[in-house]
Amino acid sequence: MKRIFQLILMGILACYLLATFIVYNNEEGRKICNELKINITNEDEYQFIQKEEIERIIRQASLNPIGKEMKEINTDEIEAALLKNQLIAEAQCYKTPGGMVTLQGDSTQTLAGAIRIDITQRVPILRVIGTEGNFYIDNKGNYMPTSRHFTLYLPVVTGYADKEFVQKELFPFARFLQENKFWNAQIEQIYVRADKEIELIPRVGAHLILLGKLDNFEQKLDNLMLMYQQVFPQVGWNKYEAINLKYKNQVIATRKGE
Repeated sequence: MKRIFQLILMGILACYLLATFIVYNNEEGRKICNELKINITNEDEYQFIQKEEIERIIRQASLNPIGKEMKEINTDEIEAALLKNQLIAEAQCYKTPGGMVTLQGDSTQTLAGAIRIDITQRVPILRVIGTEGNFYIDNKGNYMPTSRHFTLYLPVVTGYADKEFVQKELFPFARFLQENKFWNAQIEQIYVRADKEIELIPRVGAHLILLGKLDNFEQKLDNLMLMYQQVFPQVGWNKYEAINLKYKNQVIATRKGE
């Protein structure tokens, strides 16, 4: 008898919880969205896209949530519309509680809700001014357009730099520069020759760095670093016209005027 009573009690509790859940969801769904909150998580570092641009994208996709009941708002559709923009890496859209709102033409008030959107901008690591236009390469190896709002000072690729070569060959080199503070600061320009050999123009020093093919680029730059550390303090940074790193374990320096 006691066991039967416990089962009945559990059944009543389950029905109560289910009814409460349904009523709560119905109440939540009838809330009116009166606020769109946009947070750009990495806007202190990058200003490629503005909050006004996010709002414009949503309006153009006919997804503006303001004034709609919360149950009518599809957050997945808003995310998908935003991710079509090549400056956006991640977009998360979700519903949050709000306060009270007075309906237009009505003196009564109803509960309000809000839509929050968290945006993460793509992180460029290389700027390309090549044979197929002017664009950035981000830290995932994807192309991204330049922005009229913001210019970032990065190593610039020029010359015979088509998109396929940049993505397949230059991207690993760009990641290396991004992760190495010294070389990222020292390399100002990367020139791609017609034969796909690489010339580097440094920020400090008047010399041209002939890197050659991109194979073993880390070892080549390690060899150059030894020269920077052991030779340049003695002769100065403007003594040489060119430093050739093409050949394995060799650093061939050409003095100015030779």
